[in-house]
Amino acid sequence: MSLALGTFVKNKAALFTMMAVIGIGFIAIQITTYSILAEIVPPERLGEFMGMMNLFISLPQFLANNIMGFMLDKFGYGVFFPTAAVAMVIAGLIILTSRFTKYISKGTSASI
Repeated sequence: MSLALGTFVKNKAALFTMMAVIGIGFIAIQITTYSILAEIVPPERLGEFMGMMNLFISLPQFLANNIMGFMLDKFGYGVFFPTAAVAMVIAGLIILTSRFTKYISKGTSASI
């Protein structure tokens, strides 16, 4: 919701407010992701998958700091939220098409 409303941000105070709401959501997602990962990954490979997950969380943050700084200088603040919204839609589509074989054998839902 904040990403959709963020396209209408016209000043820094509103930008910081929207980013705070997004940050709270990000932390909630991160916490639940570790629980889901621990549930679906074989225990003997849990460390490996936790490391990969941390890589996929921190690498975009590193890239975003560099790329979004350039985009801010070039296009202004208005480009941040539409770019993030597109990335979230792509991530959502990936999650919706993911299958977890552990749950297929139990007869429960095959995707989240």
